[in-house]
Amino acid sequence: MTCLDNLIGISPLLGDVPDSGLFLSDIDITLQQGNDLQTTNNTSGVDYLQKKIEFAQKTVVNDFVNRLRESKPNLKAFGVNTILESNTVGKYRQNKPVLNANAAVERGLYLDINDATYLSLKVTSVSLMAQTTGSVTVKVYDLIQGVQIDSIVIACVAGEISTVSVNRSYDNNGQRYQLAFLYDGAVASYINDYNTSKCLGCTPSWSVGNCKWSGASIADGATKIRSSLSTGGTNGANGLSITYTVDCDVNSLVCQLKSRLAFPLLYKTAVLVADSYKLTPRINATVKIPNVPTEDWRAWAVSEYEKVMDNIIQGIQLPNTACFKCIQRVSQVAILP
Repeated sequence: MTCLDNLIGISPLLGDVPDSGLFLSDIDITLQQGNDLQTTNNTSGVDYLQKKIEFAQKTVVNDFVNRLRESKPNLKAFGVNTILESNTVGKYRQNKPVLNANAAVERGLYLDINDATYLSLKVTSVSLMAQTTGSVTVKVYDLIQGVQIDSIVIACVAGEISTVSVNRSYDNNGQRYQLAFLYDGAVASYINDYNTSKCLGCTPSWSVGNCKWSGASIADGATKIRSSLSTGGTNGANGLSITYTVDCDVNSLVCQLKSRLAFPLLYKTAVLVADSYKLTPRINATVKIPNVPTEDWRAWAVSEYEKVMDNIIQGIQLPNTACFKCIQRVSQVAILP
């Protein structure tokens, strides 16, 4: 995970300045050990140890999520990494009403998710029914920043629903989603209907009013911000159709807790290094990690890891959002004789 990069360092001798101030050398993992353990997959001992840190990041995050599920009963009913919304916006009509070309605008769809904390938007496919054959570029704008963040090219066939699979993720770091998916209005297409996204999750944390799609257009050359955008109108989804999911994103929570995960990351890396000493064919069973038998040193690292992870889980107060708290969907009914 990017937010955990540089959380711990290898050694101050390398000039590292980790965010936590912690180094592998603090627990007696040395550069020489990296040199001893490096393989043909590594360019140096430093590269070897850095790869171990990166793998430890993935392991710690996965363990954190599993422990969270086990310790918080409400997460078992709903849970992190859960799909809140799965839908296709933009439904085509059988009679194919014409949407004439208008070179003065870019047009398409606008998405507004008001409370997007711990959420991630994933777009799996984008479709356009154009009146002409050729490639059409759909530009994705972040209207809060006023910048283009992506572009999606659709190979269109005249009069047909042309679709491209994209599998794109748009993360927002806890900010409100205001995204516009727009293509050149000079491309004539067909009017289709958009639907307000439906609520699949819990209320009131996730509701119909929290996530809304609408048809949109913006004057060609205008600044790509919300105030420049025109929404609604009679053209529906402007010929565009998007299949998407809104997922709970545990990575946002992990990033908020990164300072607390520094020690677990340190000890987990130590365990991985100890395991490497046991597994590498170049080193025999008598090798010791400075002055301590490998098994004892590894056991110490495992014990310290368990302690700090337990403390984190026990002390965490989950946010009151749809991703972490939910009214159970199964009701209990007592039938009296």
